[in-house]
Amino acid sequence: MTLASLLHNRLPDRLSDALEPFVEKVDLALSGDGARSVAARAALLTFAMRVLAAVLAYGGQVVLARMMGAYDYGVYAIVWVWLVVLSAFTGLGYSTGLLRFIPELRQSGRIAELRTVIVHGSLITVAVCTLIAAFGVGLVLAVPHWFDNAFFIPVVLAAFCLPMLTLVDNQSSIAQAFDWPVLVTLPAYIVRPLFILAMFIAMTAGGVEPTAASAMIATIAGVWVVALGQFFVLRRRVLDRIGPGPMQGPVSPWIKAALPMLLIEGFVFLILNTDVMVAGWFVPPDQVAIYYAAAKTLALVHFVSFAIRVATMHKIAQYHATGDRYRLDHTIADALRWTFWPSLALVIMLAIGGEWILSMFGEGFQDGKAFLAVLLVGVVMRASVGPAEGMLTMAGRQKTAAWIYGIVLCVNVTLNLALIPTVGLVGAAIATALSMALESLLLVLAVRRHFGMTSFIAFAGRLTPPIAAQGAAAE
Repeated sequence: MTLASLLHNRLPDRLSDALEPFVEKVDLALSGDGARSVAARAALLTFAMRVLAAVLAYGGQVVLARMMGAYDYGVYAIVWVWLVVLSAFTGLGYSTGLLRFIPELRQSGRIAELRTVIVHGSLITVAVCTLIAAFGVGLVLAVPHWFDNAFFIPVVLAAFCLPMLTLVDNQSSIAQAFDWPVLVTLPAYIVRPLFILAMFIAMTAGGVEPTAASAMIATIAGVWVVALGQFFVLRRRVLDRIGPGPMQGPVSPWIKAALPMLLIEGFVFLILNTDVMVAGWFVPPDQVAIYYAAAKTLALVHFVSFAIRVATMHKIAQYHATGDRYRLDHTIADALRWTFWPSLALVIMLAIGGEWILSMFGEGFQDGKAFLAVLLVGVVMRASVGPAEGMLTMAGRQKTAAWIYGIVLCVNVTLNLALIPTVGLVGAAIATALSMALESLLLVLAVRRHFGMTSFIAFAGRLTPPIAAQGAAAE
């Protein structure tokens, strides 16, 4: 008996009819060996792990904020945001490129080239990050007057995280391309925040003052331990899957092919973090901390799209490469539904209980409820278009996506620079929400132009036209 039939027998008709679309997805994931079942299982597993990861990460931020106080927590948040954005650029877009390259090379049986892409490409990007980090430390030491005293040591320490963040990004993309969702989510989103929090608490218990600098030391330890642990596990699993053997061909063409994705990846991270980055120049750290807490609360919604991306992006690349339009359209339609409806449910919950949730960060953090309300509007609009940017990237339309995100970034930066000095952090929230709305509109138009479909939740059930029985039989 399926879960759908069980609920239909036990629940009132109206309730069972309302739950039927969601329950069917669970039944799909729990039964069958088709491509959609595999993707559904991966999505549910990743979703469950991301729920756990979001709770742990959020709880960790609450503890850090309460232990450090608003000012030091604000300093730590600003430095961490700059570090994450910088890692997106120094990684040369290669982590996103791996999601496209690995399925393509496996599909064509070019295993020797695949080894080159996995090994040499990752080594080069980590080496580039190391050089940039070293240059950054030298620059900070040479012109210390550029930085407020509270930021000086955390900025220097943050440089030691940069190469390992890039390594984790590459390794997570490799694991995602091989359909190992646990290896994507567990290290970076569960083990790392737990390790950082435990390290910070242990340091504080040992007499170390709970400051932004000590939090960054704990972060270094967490990032390095997780990166190296993930490396050894992934190495063994990849060798089991493709076997040891020679490498073939230069890696430079693959690095070059990933560079347009660098713009996309970098622009996306800038768009998501411009508000905090710009606010750090105009607003005291303790006020930035309140805004950052509201922005971190959105992570409880963002993890939905991340989970669906992990489960479907490499499938989109695979079906596009093989010309399997039937499976491609179904995957995109499923991704739209799986992204929007859980996101909407979480947005409603946060709109109701946001003030109470923010109060957990400490005294005064509940003032971020106004920021949260505005940001939630933007999140709903962004969730309504599903993984539209991934469709463009995985199908070789990364230049179009780069143009879109370049336009959105310019608008976002302009709005933040105009609104934050005049209306404060509410202006940052308005700028971010408007940028999300513009991004969603441009992505829908681009997907419509290149794929002939409308990547919008209202059209999720109409993406795939009636196709001959052989298409359905492939499921």
